[in-house]
Amino acid sequence: MHPFSIKRRQTIALGAALAVSTSTNLSHAQSSFDRAKLIEAARKEGKLVFYSTIPEEQNNEILKRFQKKYPFIDTSSFRATSGRLAARLDAEIAAGKVYGDVLQMGAFGRFIGYAKAGNFERFDTPEMAAYEPSMKDQGLWTVFRVSPILIAYSSERVADKDAPTSWADLTNPKFKGRVNLLDATSGGQQAHWYQVRQYLGPNYWKQVSSNGAVALSGANRAMDAVLTGEYDVAGHTYGYVVNSYLKKNAPIKQVIPKDGVPIMISPISILKGGPNPNAARLFVDWILSREGQIEIVDVMNDYSPRADAPSPKGLPPYKDLKILTPNSWESLANSEQEFGQEWTSLFVKKQ
Repeated sequence: MHPFSIKRRQTIALGAALAVSTSTNLSHAQSSFDRAKLIEAARKEGKLVFYSTIPEEQNNEILKRFQKKYPFIDTSSFRATSGRLAARLDAEIAAGKVYGDVLQMGAFGRFIGYAKAGNFERFDTPEMAAYEPSMKDQGLWTVFRVSPILIAYSSERVADKDAPTSWADLTNPKFKGRVNLLDATSGGQQAHWYQVRQYLGPNYWKQVSSNGAVALSGANRAMDAVLTGEYDVAGHTYGYVVNSYLKKNAPIKQVIPKDGVPIMISPISILKGGPNPNAARLFVDWILSREGQIEIVDVMNDYSPRADAPSPKGLPPYKDLKILTPNSWESLANSEQEFGQEWTSLFVKKQ
């Protein structure tokens, strides 16, 4: 069984749980899909605008590799945390003028809100057949990467024998005031908050707060703060973030928490009313293909939902991880307001 064949008792198929239609006929989609015509239509547009919460370096590399495949598409992007990206997109939708073509967002609840509001354009590609029902709403959106949420620490200031090995260790007094997390605009931090407290109890984050942890804006800011000595431990990071720093020989180490690994899923969709709909379709077709997923795993160092894609470098096979799967994706998606209120009350935000 492929590692993303999640048991019913562990999760709910995303599309069904969120009452979004999945009635598109797959065989019809495959027979009616004409990639050659799509390429020519995208060539006439010649541009693609990607709205993304992916860190800048990885974001730009993904677009670079897409452009290598389709050099006639001039790519650009607007990237920010989920909260800031949503603020921009909300303003554009309200004004009736959307400037982005494709949306990727780490805040699952907000993303599904756009789907429910009819802000996505339907598009079927045969590549979607490689994704399980729990990873898509056929023709509307698809999860194109799964990020394990991990811990990182300074190898210069923290000896391996003293390093945290679990989420529980973030409450240890020896790390008092030395741990950072992400602020409430991060969709990944919401997933982290939800999944860990589900397993470690409702008082866990209060204990972390009492130990002096603070919130920073973005995963790269959190890692940079560890490198500069501002903090010793990044209490929320991803395999792809750690990998990008290790490539630069940064003195940090990655921890796969022994008490379980939360996950962040990243769906992608085409924005309704975007200026380059065919380029958007071509980009989604590419990113969901095996070729595109191999590139995503290489660039992002994240897991692919496709069974025929490789595992990320430096990370164990997905089946070997103790995954803290949400008891309900629907509940996680609906927890945004509760998360924001609790998180901002618990953790001081630093610039």
